[in-house]
Amino acid sequence: MNGSDYNSEPNKPKTGKAYVAASYVFLFIFLAMIAYMAYFQFFKSRDVLNSPYNTRQTKTSESVIKGSLLSRDGRPIAYTEIDADKNEIRRYPCGSLFAQTVGYSDYGSAGLEATQNYLLVQTHAAYSEQIINEARGEKTWGDSVITSFDLDFSQAVYDILGDTKGAVIVLNADDNSVLANSSNPSFNPVRVAEEWEILNDESSGSPFLNRALQGLYPPGSTFKIVTALAYLREYGVDNNFHFTCTGEYECGGYTIHCSGGTAHGEQDLSDAFANSCNCAFAYMTAKLLSSQTLNITAENLKFNTAFNLALPSVKSSFSLKSAGENGLTMQTAIGQGNTLMTPVHLAMIASAVYNGGTMYKPNYVLGTRTYSGTPVSKNKAETLGTVMDSAQAAALKDMMRQVVTEGTGSALASLPYEICGKTGTAQYNDNPDDAHSWFVGFSDTQNCDIIVAVIIEGGQNTDVSAVNLAGRIFSTWFALQGR
Repeated sequence: MNGSDYNSEPNKPKTGKAYVAASYVFLFIFLAMIAYMAYFQFFKSRDVLNSPYNTRQTKTSESVIKGSLLSRDGRPIAYTEIDADKNEIRRYPCGSLFAQTVGYSDYGSAGLEATQNYLLVQTHAAYSEQIINEARGEKTWGDSVITSFDLDFSQAVYDILGDTKGAVIVLNADDNSVLANSSNPSFNPVRVAEEWEILNDESSGSPFLNRALQGLYPPGSTFKIVTALAYLREYGVDNNFHFTCTGEYECGGYTIHCSGGTAHGEQDLSDAFANSCNCAFAYMTAKLLSSQTLNITAENLKFNTAFNLALPSVKSSFSLKSAGENGLTMQTAIGQGNTLMTPVHLAMIASAVYNGGTMYKPNYVLGTRTYSGTPVSKNKAETLGTVMDSAQAAALKDMMRQVVTEGTGSALASLPYEICGKTGTAQYNDNPDDAHSWFVGFSDTQNCDIIVAVIIEGGQNTDVSAVNLAGRIFSTWFALQGR
C-alpha cells in the first residue's frame, strides 16, 4: 500500500446539503400552506360556508332561528316568524320590492337569503341566554344583517320603473353602498313555490334575473365616457380636438351616422360628448387613438373583470383586437360592436368620475347586529383602485355636466340641483329602430349625492326614456332627504 493510499480518508456522505435542501422544501410547503389559508380566508371561505353541501349551516340551524334582513334604517325586509306549532316561516313584508336582491327561501334560496345565510344562522346573543335556551331545548335568535337598501327610496324607484322592462341601480356617491336595485319583470318571493313553473317558463321574461347585475347590454353612447377617457389619456385634458360633423362619417369603406342624420357642425371634445356625436367619436378612434389605448383604458376600467359582489353578477365584456380604419373599431367607439355592459358596472365608472378617479365596489351589506340590536360587525367601503387621474375625472365631470346643460340630457336641466350624466341609445339587432335606452349620471351637490344608472329594454320604441326616469329618481331622492 503506497503512502498516498494509506493517508486517504473514505468519502464522507454529503448529508449537510441534503438536510438544507429538505429544509427548503419543507419551508416552501409551509409558506404555500400559509398563503393558501390566507387566500381561502379572504376569497373562498364565504363560498364554502354558503355551499349547499356544507353541513355546518344545517347543524347551526338546529339551535339557531334564522335572523332578519333589515333595511339600512333597521326595518325588516325578510324575517322569520314562529307559528303556534313552532314552525319557522320566512316572511317578506315588502313583496316583490326586493325580489332579485333579497331573494327567496323556497326551492332552495337565492339573493341575500343565500349569500348571507351563514351570517343569519350565527348568533351573538348573550352566552347566558344561549345556555338557558339550550337547557330548555329552545333555539336562540340568529343575528340580523343590515343591508344597504333605503326602504322608502327603493319603493319609490320600484314604482317609477313600474311595468317597464329594464333595471335601475342607485349608489350612494360617497361609498357605493346600494340604495336601490330594481329589475323588471319581477316576482313575489312569497309565491315562488306555487308559481315555480310559471316563473321558469320561457315566456316569463326571466323574472329571477337581476338585470342591474346580470343583464348584459350594448352600452351605446354611454360608452363614450370610456372612449373620451382614452382620448384624454393620449392627448391630455388640454387637447385641441376638432371635428366638423356633417351627419355621417366614412372611413375604410364603412359609414357611421349620427342619430337622425343630424349634422352637428363644428365640434370640440366637450361638444361632441354633449351632443353624442357618433361621427366625431368614430373619427377620433379611427384616426387619432393608438391601437392599444382603448383596450388598456377598458381594461383599467374593469371590463372583463369579476367584481365578487354580495349578489351574483356577470362581467362586462370588451374585445377589440386591432384599432384603425375599420367598421368594428368605429362601432366600438360609440358603444356597439362586441361590447356588453351591466348597469352596475356603468354606475361604477360614473362613480369613479364623481370620486376623482377612485372606483369603489358596490356594497349591499352594511354590517350585522344581534336580534336585540347590539352591533356585531360593520363593513367598510372597498376600493378597486384608481382608474383615472383627478384631472381626467374633472374633465369628464365637466363634459357630463354639459350633456345636461346643453346636450342630449337637457331633460334634466330644469332640476334645482346640478346633474352630470350621459345618455345612450344602444341598437341590439339589425333594425336601427330596435334599441335600448340608457342613462348614467350623478348629482353634484356635495351633499347626499347619488349615482344613477337606468336601462330600458327596447326603450327606443316606448314612451319611457331612461333620462326621464332618471330625472324622477333624482327628484324623489332629494325630496326624501327632508324626511
